[in-house]
Amino acid sequence: MTITSTSAKELRFRLCGGLFEPGDPGFAEACTLFDAMIGRRPRFVARCTAPDDVIAALAFAREEGLEVAVGAGGLLASGSSLCDDGLLLDLRGMCDVDVDAERCMARVGGGAAWAQVDRATEAHGLATTGDNLLAAEVVTWDGRIVRASADENQELLWALRGGGGSFGVVTLLELALHPLGHFRNHQGDGPAHRGGS
Repeated sequence: MTITSTSAKELRFRLCGGLFEPGDPGFAEACTLFDAMIGRRPRFVARCTAPDDVIAALAFAREEGLEVAVGAGGLLASGSSLCDDGLLLDLRGMCDVDVDAERCMARVGGGAAWAQVDRATEAHGLATTGDNLLAAEVVTWDGRIVRASADENQELLWALRGGGGSFGVVTLLELALHPLGHFRNHQGDGPAHRGGS
């Protein structure tokens, strides 16, 4: 597959986090992290730090006919298998966790890991599990940003809760939080349990 250097250069310019190819610093690290079997290698790794980065990367993939894989911190899944000669979206730069203690809710970047969510929520005496998804912001494969919640795109929210299929790239999650005592009363004195990894 021939990819013009101009199109890759344009994407590299647009991405805040950078675009990496084999031999570039950061490329091997991303591949090793997201592919435990270390059996496949993407053609590019796009490090996304905002939804606009995801939109630009997906547009590049569509124009160049590249398969896309998504690597994140593990909130909805344990990571994504890599695609040979395709484009890996590395979402780890989208890892902010904003806790609204009064509303018992957290807004979590799509690249955050559970450890990051735990640190932010436990500071307020709160925690969550993997089945407390209230809403999500998703970049669809055709580059639209949609919100899935109880009031908007309910079927998409239901599908995301199921954890299967490829519906787009999740860039933001809204999770319900509960007092830590709620989990301890139901599960003993150990840490709060979550689905996923």
